[in-house]
This record gives sequence, C-alpha cells and structure tokens, in this order.
Amino acid sequence: MVSGLSGEKERWSAKVLQLDEEFDKLVGDAILAAAFMSYCGPFPSEFRDDLMNSWLTFVEVSKIPHTKKFDFADFMAGAAKAREW
Repeated sequence: MVSGLSGEKERWSAKVLQLDEEFDKLVGDAILAAAFMSYCGPFPSEFRDDLMNSWLTFVEVSKIPHTKKFDFADFMAGAAKAREW
C-alpha cells in the first residue's frame, strides 16, 4: 500500500507545480476574460479575434503574466464543460 501511494506523491507534486504556474497567470487571464465578456458579445467572430489579439498584445507589452494561448471558454468553464456547450 505504501509503495502504491508513492506514485500519488509524485502526481500531487506535479499538480502543485501546475497550479502554481496557473496562479501566476491568473491576473492576466482574468483581465482578458473580463475584457472579452464585457466588449465582445455583440460583435462577429472576426472582430472578436482582432480585439483579443490587441488585448493580448497589450498584456504582453505590459509584462502581465498570462496564458500564451488564452481561450475564453477554457478559462471560464474548462475544456470538458466547453465541449458540452
């Protein structure tokens, strides 16, 4: 049983590192999600993409940590929930 749990320690250690990285990017991702939710609703997808690219550029120039390939649906609900939509 103890040897079986040693694998769990490795898995949990890897998860802690992943969560730390996600936490560091939370501010930038939240800025992008708030901007998208506030401004992109009534516009066509091409214009939304242009807006998101300009916001991504702003966040990068401002050196705010964020997820490089930010996805609004993934940030707000997660990949599994987005697939259900």
